[in-house]
Amino acid sequence: MPKKEEFSKKIDDAFRKLKSEIMYFYDEDMVYGEDLTNWLLEIGIKNKIIHLFKNNPPKRDKEMVRRRRSEVYWVDFGVNIGSEFNYPHFCVVIKEFTYHAIVVPISSMKEEEKDWKSVDNLYMEIGPLKDLPEKQTDSYAVVSQIKSVSKQRLSSYKHKGKFIKMKLTDEQMDKIDQAILDLATKKTQNS
Repeated sequence: MPKKEEFSKKIDDAFRKLKSEIMYFYDEDMVYGEDLTNWLLEIGIKNKIIHLFKNNPPKRDKEMVRRRRSEVYWVDFGVNIGSEFNYPHFCVVIKEFTYHAIVVPISSMKEEEKDWKSVDNLYMEIGPLKDLPEKQTDSYAVVSQIKSVSKQRLSSYKHKGKFIKMKLTDEQMDKIDQAILDLATKKTQNS
């Protein structure tokens, strides 16, 4: 284990290099640079919390909280690389395990995105989220971005100081299930 001074110097060197890389965005895309900086700080804080949980059995068990199929949660997917899903979005739990869950992100449709948000790219229209207290718009399950996340990432949506429980209908889940089957199984020429 390195001495505290050596460890501190190593951190300073890493942050100096990281700052140089992030400064690239000053002229190129300031908003992205600010988002990346905020995300890096958030990741540092979250990793400290996760480490504290892992080393404290009573707290570790909080990760085992139930996150049931069809329930909708708010998830920060972080900063993307390329076409990965990013930033905070709703997601629906497809399958729950002890410490993690398989989720499908949920997105809305913007006029300029219609070309690539299509059934061919596994964007399945599921209609509005019925329990969402804000303006109801059609939502899309982004089946092509299905992923496994720690249950610690799954937060209840907070609106005007109140946590809102949301759940998809059986019909909405059926659409997502069918899209997952289409994604995960070989199609024949007749299908």
